[in-house]
Amino acid sequence: MKQTEPSEDMLLEYIRGNAPHEVRAEVEAWMGADPENEAMLLDMARVYYMLRRAERIRRRNVTSAYENVMRSVRRKQQTIRFSWRKVAVAAVVLVAVNIGIWGLVGDRVSAGAYITLNSNAEKKVEYTLPDGTSVFLNRNSSLRFPVKYAKDSRCVKLDGEAYFEVAHDPDKPFVVMTDNDLQIRVLGTKFNVEAYAADSIAQVFLLEGRVSVDIGDNSSGVRNYLMTPSEELRYNVSSGQIALREDPFVSGIEWMDNTFVFRDTPFPEVIRRLSHNFGVEFVVQDAGLNDYTFTGTFDNRDLSLILEYMQISSGIDVRYESAVAGKQCIILNQKKRMPKT
Repeated sequence: MKQTEPSEDMLLEYIRGNAPHEVRAEVEAWMGADPENEAMLLDMARVYYMLRRAERIRRRNVTSAYENVMRSVRRKQQTIRFSWRKVAVAAVVLVAVNIGIWGLVGDRVSAGAYITLNSNAEKKVEYTLPDGTSVFLNRNSSLRFPVKYAKDSRCVKLDGEAYFEVAHDPDKPFVVMTDNDLQIRVLGTKFNVEAYAADSIAQVFLLEGRVSVDIGDNSSGVRNYLMTPSEELRYNVSSGQIALREDPFVSGIEWMDNTFVFRDTPFPEVIRRLSHNFGVEFVVQDAGLNDYTFTGTFDNRDLSLILEYMQISSGIDVRYESAVAGKQCIILNQKKRMPKT
């Protein structure tokens, strides 16, 4: 007997991840009855998440737009055949970020299919994951998540910096994995993670709720830390040192308001943050600069003003060189003092 096709509302609930058990069972039975059904649902999910991403930036009514698209397609009374490349290119041009989908066999979802969300040097990205978790990606960051979560967890992979507002689900913990041997496990909370794969520093700042942080791997031994609000965990990947401190005066997410806040911040930490935010490479030619500290609040959209402040307040010489590996190279040195006459 031919499997009855689920309604558009049922398919939309399934894609959103909030379908009740009986709807999930019916949709999955329908997908299993014919490979074309699974391919069709994937096309629908692609369009839905593309539109949702655009809506977060352009503040459009994505559900209405999605339903209009689907009604138009249904009127053709044929299997959906969207040109994924055209849709992807149009969306990338529209919102200046990009999404990639891997783990596909033809147009079908494989067991390891996942989506990678990328931000660039100009744009931060706001996105809502399939479970309702809100994520805000800082510049030059990426987040990978599965098309379909596992039964017992919601695992994502971060390279860069992101702020999460996790949708509560006691049966499926939300887990952030990084390349820095850092793993954050939560049920529902608000926190910020900075963990660039190429960096030696990884940090977690907790705003609300509680998180469990595992550091290390099975070969080196795993250390566990349970964080409470206003605590910041800082992990030096190179040395293995871990610092856990409480600072109620820093939110850890100033970058979301386009702000840098420095309070007696060591110079190496200042240029590390500037490097990630602006996608530039700093070369410190005078080791004495590493003893400097900086205090101040700056707009993080204008690097030249921050460097100008350094020149005026600390006598630092700034020289711009040609790009190295696609990054602007900035040489920092102490200004030479004129000899007394």
